[in-house]
Amino acid sequence: QFIIRFICVALLCNSCYPKNKNRVILVFDNVNSGTEKACSQPRNYRNAMLLNSLPIPISGSAQPNLQDFKYIIKEAKKYVPQKNIFIVDLRKEPHALLNQKAVSWYGFRNQVTNDLETKLINNLRKLKSTKVYQGINKLEEGYFIPTTYIQEPINTIVTEKQAITNLQAQYLRLLVVDHYAPEPQQVDLFLEFIKTLPKEHWIHFHCR
Repeated sequence: QFIIRFICVALLCNSCYPKNKNRVILVFDNVNSGTEKACSQPRNYRNAMLLNSLPIPISGSAQPNLQDFKYIIKEAKKYVPQKNIFIVDLRKEPHALLNQKAVSWYGFRNQVTNDLETKLINNLRKLKSTKVYQGINKLEEGYFIPTTYIQEPINTIVTEKQAITNLQAQYLRLLVVDHYAPEPQQVDLFLEFIKTLPKEHWIHFHCR
């Protein structure tokens, strides 16, 4: 009976929720890690130096919170100087760190572009609190249904670049849209980045 009720509610929500292509919401990227008390391993973290066959100085993960970034840097410092640690952000959509938690603005087909990021962050800085959704349920054709939300106080909000700079690591952002290949200029930017890497280096890649 529970399963039948759940399916009925899901179908009802799917049919009655307004399909608005202009709707943009703020959503937590990662709500299960990143406490203020200790460094935590980011979601889907992988360290290629632990590969027995071909160890290389690369790691990757889903979107980290601030404490997750501290964990990434702490692990990388086992192999290279901190100044040679590079965080490569593969997200074109606008995102930030709100109270040390990763958040992003999600819209139709997740194609809200990064040129709005500064404006969206500045708008938040004018508020005392804001509604942040815990997640989304994706529908067909790029639409979505937000899940539950909380009213999050706005104590601090910084860009990811500001956060990484404050942690004394290096930052590169490659603007890649979900489900699409990177544009040629982004590929060129990455190739130039690889050419200028110091001999001892560490690269951490992340998406959402």
